[in-house]
Amino acid sequence: MSTATETLDAAEEKMAPISLSELEALVRRIAHSIILDEIRDELRVESRDAVRAAVCEEMKRAFGTPLRKLMEEWEHQGPYDPEGDDLLLADALEIVEKYKDDRSGWVTLEELEAELAAEANAKADELPRGNLAGGA
Repeated sequence: MSTATETLDAAEEKMAPISLSELEALVRRIAHSIILDEIRDELRVESRDAVRAAVCEEMKRAFGTPLRKLMEEWEHQGPYDPEGDDLLLADALEIVEKYKDDRSGWVTLEELEAELAAEANAKADELPRGNLAGGA
C-alpha cells in the first residue's frame, strides 16, 4: 500500500509542466466560459420578458381592450425559477390526478359561462334604475 507522499510523487511524475502563459490562457478560457454562461442566462430572462410584453401588446391590439386579468397575472410573475415552476407543475398534476375520476366539482365551459351570465344578470337587477336623461 502506498503512502500519500508516494501517491503525490507519482502524480507529479505524470503531470506535464505548464508555462505561465499556458496557465494564463487556461484561466482566460475558464473566465470567458463563465461570463458567456452569465450572459446566456441574462439573455434568456430578457427575451422571455420581451416575448411576454409583445404577446400582451398583440392581445390588447387583437381584442381592442386590455386584458386586465391576464396582464395583472403576468405583472406579478417573479424571476426565472425553473425549480419553483417544477414544484407548481407537480402540485397541479397531483391535483388533476386526485380528482380526474371524481368529476362532481367539474363544470364544462358552457356551464361556467351560463353561471357567470346568471350571476351578472342578478347583479344587474340589484342596481337602481333611474332616468339618466334627468327626469324621474
